[in-house]
Amino acid sequence: MQAAGLLTNANQYLNQAIIKGKLIILHKIGLKDMYDMVIKWYEDLYANSKYFCKLIEEESGNSQVLPMMLNIIKPGLISYNTEVASWASRVMSKIGNEFSNLDLSSKGWDWFVDEKNG
Repeated sequence: MQAAGLLTNANQYLNQAIIKGKLIILHKIGLKDMYDMVIKWYEDLYANSKYFCKLIEEESGNSQVLPMMLNIIKPGLISYNTEVASWASRVMSKIGNEFSNLDLSSKGWDWFVDEKNG
């Protein structure tokens, strides 16, 4: 349930966790440092980028899927934490490579140059 909550309001809560390393947890925890969890998430995404991209490819008929998936990763590029930003860059680079293997490069480029996305 909390994971779904992170994706509401155009990923606003997830973006805050990634960029600032802070997130208000709805339980009794309160404000919690998230950088370690965010770094682990990027590491896992990097390790599983082939499957992540395969999911995007399988949904390529839905024009909203690719931008949504890449917009979830993008905030790490401007994170206040340099390790998060570094991992986000690695993930984006690896995804770009996977896209070329799956014939998704042009769709990835379209996302990248779109002012409201990439």
